[in-house]
Amino acid sequence: QNGSRDIGVVGVRTDVTDNPLANNADGYENITVLLEPQQILMPQIRTIQSALKPSKTNQGDTISAVVVAMTLIDHHCKKLKWDRRIVLITNARPGHL
Repeated sequence: QNGSRDIGVVGVRTDVTDNPLANNADGYENITVLLEPQQILMPQIRTIQSALKPSKTNQGDTISAVVVAMTLIDHHCKKLKWDRRIVLITNARPGHL
């Protein structure tokens, strides 16, 4: 590890479903992997910014989104020693977590 930061972004309550667990089990709908874990550079930041838009749905489970994030981290890091973190950012509106 060279000190770089690899990040991924998972959206919950998205209008579409695009994540690796959606085909295997119920409960992972309206969760989208917006960025696979990777070293982040300015082009990826711009892509994420353009992808972050208000959705038209309230469907989607936050805990399931955390499970998707854990799955991505596990697959990306494998058995290597990495610091692993999940940061949950919400709109902080009551009743929307």
